[in-house]
Amino acid sequence: MLPRRDHFFLNAAAGYLAAEGLSIGWSASLGAALALAFGVIHLSDIPVVWNIVWNATAAFIAVIVISLLLDESGFFSWAALHVARWGNGRGRRLFSWIILLGRRGGRAVC
Repeated sequence: MLPRRDHFFLNAAAGYLAAEGLSIGWSASLGAALALAFGVIHLSDIPVVWNIVWNATAAFIAVIVISLLLDESGFFSWAALHVARWGNGRGRRLFSWIILLGRRGGRAVC
């Protein structure tokens, strides 16, 4: 196992690479490969972790797909225009409508 100091430097390097235009998927894959190479995790751990998180992962992907569909259909633009109109130029009222819309939308998804 690596000392904590080395963990910090590996995380800092991954953050630097992500900031330099390398997508998060590549830095995550690099981190996973390094964790396997240094013995932090073992291949036998993968099915155990997958069995724990598969349903949350599926739900997360479903929320992303629903969000993309709503965005493509123009729902978010429609909702933003209506909430802005309901606010009547008053910041506090607009804030309340945004909170209520978010609460109601969250209930529809969950």
